[in-house]
Amino acid sequence: MKQLIKIGIKKITNYTDYLTILLLKNIIYLLVQWALWTTILRYDDSLGSIHSIMSYFLIVQGLETLYPYTSMDVSDDIKSGDIINKLCKPVSLVQQYFYEAFGSSITKFCTVVGVNFIALIFFAQSISGTKLLGLFLLIIAGYLLNFSIELLFGSIAFFTQSIWGIESLKSAVKVIFAGSIVPIYYYPKWLVQIANLLPFSYTQGNIAAYFNGERTLFSILGIQVIYVVVFMLGAQMILRYGLRQLSINGG
Repeated sequence: MKQLIKIGIKKITNYTDYLTILLLKNIIYLLVQWALWTTILRYDDSLGSIHSIMSYFLIVQGLETLYPYTSMDVSDDIKSGDIINKLCKPVSLVQQYFYEAFGSSITKFCTVVGVNFIALIFFAQSISGTKLLGLFLLIIAGYLLNFSIELLFGSIAFFTQSIWGIESLKSAVKVIFAGSIVPIYYYPKWLVQIANLLPFSYTQGNIAAYFNGERTLFSILGIQVIYVVVFMLGAQMILRYGLRQLSINGG
């Protein structure tokens, strides 16, 4: 497993420009949110404090950066035929993708996302040990949920020429329902209900909502666990079926 994590670290550290762009993207996003919400709160302070709102966006953007895009890795391996090489290894396909993605995430945390959590300590007006432990558990579950969603969508490449269209649709839906543009608890009630039915809010928005006291730990964690099981089982079923149908050009 350590070797797979090292592979993930090496893959992303080979592209230092990518990490630089991620850092700049992260900073610009947070500066835009700061400017936007300080202006909004100047006219309507009933929405809360700038500290709680920025704490929300620090968590949401940090998780967005931390999460891997495994779906594209799976899709590229299927299209290129490299997935055959992975099948020859003594470690399961799911474990290979997970540990390589985990290595990538470790690098992004150390170079980019760590800044968010340092800033979170500054913006959060009070952080208890219980709150930090709950946040840690939700981030772990959110990471597993995001990975299982990505794995499932990537596996669709067995049956399509490209998952670009599906991936674009998923990204658009995720932006809305994960709560990365506006704090999810500011949505209209009917939209909150829809968001709480979909898995995306449990990877970002609801985790940040918990930190701000808008949701309870177990109301989120329980649903995260259910979704992880459902999506992981779905992804593994698609992978098994797809591998039986797999045909690689030239061999």
